[in-house]
Amino acid sequence: MASGINPSSACIGMFASIILATTQVMAEDIGAWQYGCEADRCSLAQAASSADNRTAVKINIVRRDKGLFALIVTPLGISLPGGILMRVDQGPEERAVFATCNIGGCFSAVPLDANRLARWKRGVTLRISYVDGSGSKIENELSLDGVTAGLQRLENGD
Repeated sequence: MASGINPSSACIGMFASIILATTQVMAEDIGAWQYGCEADRCSLAQAASSADNRTAVKINIVRRDKGLFALIVTPLGISLPGGILMRVDQGPEERAVFATCNIGGCFSAVPLDANRLARWKRGVTLRISYVDGSGSKIENELSLDGVTAGLQRLENGD
């Protein structure tokens, strides 16, 4: 059964970090992830296409005052009520709601609490799925290779 994740209103302002991640000054690969910074804002990012290579999902992990957040971007033209389902390996599904959509896609901010961080660090694969406008389930698979080292960089602020 999927558990609910409600983004706080403070998370909405963090979506600017997604735009910053596309214009990073310093960037390096850490496993399957890219770590980059612009000024004092750093993120750990990855993008993945669905099995049919038609749709993509982007994830940026950022540090804010209240901790780490995964900012997830999906394409437009999806069914919003179902939100996003996330699953690490064969673990339980977790549901996240969409906070907003704009020309860049639909956005969700997922707080990375200690339990979620532990699952991501132990895991191999993160599956993010959602339903498109025609009712088809779209699943994107992201590698968790390098996420532990990347998260350590974010947590240390370097």
